[in-house]
Amino acid sequence: MGAKFLCCLPLRLGVLVIAFIQFVITGGAAGLVWWLLAAASNESQLTQKLKASIYLIGAVYTASALISLVGFIGALAKKLGAIRTYLFVLYVTLFVQIAITVYSLVSYYRLRNETGTDCTVTSNGNSVNLCEEYAKIPQAAVIVTTIVPILIQMCE
Repeated sequence: MGAKFLCCLPLRLGVLVIAFIQFVITGGAAGLVWWLLAAASNESQLTQKLKASIYLIGAVYTASALISLVGFIGALAKKLGAIRTYLFVLYVTLFVQIAITVYSLVSYYRLRNETGTDCTVTSNGNSVNLCEEYAKIPQAAVIVTTIVPILIQMCE
């Protein structure tokens, strides 16, 4: 009798399901991040630190989507090496995602309490203080939207 997933399903089916779900979710998140970044690229309403943070998040989600696709194909083709690589890279992706989440939260709280030239941006003749706008965003919303994806990945 082979290894089981969730007590009764074969392990390969579990890898297929998890890899497919992860591919759909992270692929959609990566697409959304890159679309939002392209939509906001014409506007100067993003500070350089925030843009760097968004690029990192987009890169991690894109890499995670590609990695899950490799795991899905490896499970379909019954390639144990591809599945082991998928598992190893999942752990690496998790640690990178945690590091980027910490960086994003630190950047958010730094910008939230700053004043000066880093905060003020001008777009179409309108001057906007981003630090004041960050202060309007509820802290709980920022924390939840950064922690929930990590918890979902840890549950897989």
